[in-house]
Amino acid sequence: MPLTQGRPAANARGRVVPPVVMDAHLGAADVTDRARARAYQEARALADSELAAHYLALRKREEARAEGDLDRTVGLAVILAERLIGETRRMDRHLIMQMAHAALAEARGARRVIIEACPLDLDELRANVSTFGFAPDCIEVRANPELASGSLLLQTDLGSLDARLSPQLERLAVALRHALRE
Repeated sequence: MPLTQGRPAANARGRVVPPVVMDAHLGAADVTDRARARAYQEARALADSELAAHYLALRKREEARAEGDLDRTVGLAVILAERLIGETRRMDRHLIMQMAHAALAEARGARRVIIEACPLDLDELRANVSTFGFAPDCIEVRANPELASGSLLLQTDLGSLDARLSPQLERLAVALRHALRE
């Protein structure tokens, strides 16, 4: 028979258990039950925190992998854009003229212009310098071996204009990263 407070109880030998002993047993059982409940709650909290830590670590690895995948995708897109531009340049030698006209449109009002270009593009630019709308003595085309084909640098009396492909492709990469993250 379970012990309850306020009732005399008999032990296995038939003796009556004094109330003080019975109260002590009941108190010990209550302390044991509370300790067991507290241990369960602490174990549960520890398991929850370990699970949360594992989840956060997994999420961090997945985000790092996704960022790496994004960087590889954007890098591939930039390489493809460079190859496409290069191939287009090889097929259409007049493309450099279109690029020069677009760059010179930004420099309207200039009285003196120096165009720096890749040595491969010089012949096309020099042959068509009269189409730029400047007097022949106001425009000069110079070789810059550091520039890739299709890239131009313009120096004018109003300032400089960077029409290189690499910064434009870098801006493309930034825009792609931004678009793909959304």
